[in-house]
Amino acid sequence: MAGAVGPFPTAVSAPVSPGGTESRPESRALEPSRPRPIDRAADTDEDLARRFLLGEAAVVRWVETTVGRVVRFRGYRVPSEERHDLVQETLLETCQALARPGFAFSHGFEAFVRSIAYRRCVDWLRRRRAQDPIDPALPDGSVPADQRLAEQEELDLASEVLRDMRPACRVLFRMHAGENLTYGQIARRLGRSEGALRTQMYECLREAREAFTRKQSPRPGGREGGRS
Repeated sequence: MAGAVGPFPTAVSAPVSPGGTESRPESRALEPSRPRPIDRAADTDEDLARRFLLGEAAVVRWVETTVGRVVRFRGYRVPSEERHDLVQETLLETCQALARPGFAFSHGFEAFVRSIAYRRCVDWLRRRRAQDPIDPALPDGSVPADQRLAEQEELDLASEVLRDMRPACRVLFRMHAGENLTYGQIARRLGRSEGALRTQMYECLREAREAFTRKQSPRPGGREGGRS
């Protein structure tokens, strides 16, 4: 037997077979474990989160692909050279959130990842807009007050004209413009021909235009027509 230092041997002799020769264990190469693919039907959200935190390549690639689709959405207008950093920020925040004690999903792992990606893209947009200079030469896009007043007066006049129209015209306007019915549908509903309805619409529109013009015309005393 090999020498020993204290109670521990310095070497261990191989076991001897009955024939007097040493038996040596077979050497087996250690096979690396194969990465398990994602099975969305079988993997639970908790399984995917655990495998993501362990850095399994299949899960990490799937999360990167999911985040990449969000970042590449045209509405966010993220330049291609900045998308990689945005994806990495999302992955880092996902890891930090999953590692918190007591973390629990409310809508599933994929929805959770997407929600973080959405927030990162919105934050990027806000930072980008805050950095963009405002051109002082840009015209004001708001409608002037006098124009808004004139448009409102025209709407009021149109409503007044419609109230004063013949009942048959009001019904035809409501069905054609309000309910978006075709002349054929109105004809079947009212039991009339399309030609008769088109003729009636022409006459009603002519009456409405004439009434609208009369109400817009100034009257003695400086007031608009139809205003008392």
